[in-house]
Amino acid sequence: MGENAIGKHENKSTVDGQGNFDLTRTKTCRSLAAAGIATRTKVAYQWWTEQDRPDRQQFHLTVTRERQSVWLDDPANTVTSLA
Repeated sequence: MGENAIGKHENKSTVDGQGNFDLTRTKTCRSLAAAGIATRTKVAYQWWTEQDRPDRQQFHLTVTRERQSVWLDDPANTVTSLA
């Protein structure tokens, strides 16, 4: 068991034979369920696998006075943008 800002947690997550995470096994995930952390993590993981699991070096950040954008491989392929 470890300690973090949220509280005690188990330092493990499991992946089934199909590469799906079981996010319900740790106390941290159960305690954060109301905040939607497990759902957001599952959605992010699904997106990542649908994009052929890009390496972190493929992600880029553009910051201008108007906005901040994260993009994958090409500036036209925006992942998220904050104005």
